[in-house]
Amino acid sequence: MTTVQKYWFDRLMDGNMRPPSGGDGIKTYGAYSHNADGGDWSGEIRVDHQFQDYLSFAEDMKDRFPLCEQQFGLSLKKMCRGIQKKRLRMNGERVHFKIFPPLEECRAEFQEMVKMDIAWNEDIE
Repeated sequence: MTTVQKYWFDRLMDGNMRPPSGGDGIKTYGAYSHNADGGDWSGEIRVDHQFQDYLSFAEDMKDRFPLCEQQFGLSLKKMCRGIQKKRLRMNGERVHFKIFPPLEECRAEFQEMVKMDIAWNEDIE
């Protein structure tokens, strides 16, 4: 798998759009923090936050040539065709968000792409 595919698989396996939390239960990455009690598949995430999450993941995977933001977005769109975009004004600036389909739909599409059934974390417990 490519680093983007591994990243997406990791997010789908966790059932969580946000980066993994530290021991304190608060997820922090860059300019945001998020309470990590349980999964968070809200279906919506800031584009810049998700890209930074991917870069951190790629660095952890020792990927010396991570994709640029546009390439990352296109690769993700190939794995999850139902992604939509929206823009909001926040503090005088335009902020771009991605809106994802429900988790089950994203997982089914990923399984279709890799042509195999996957035992997701909920299935194992």
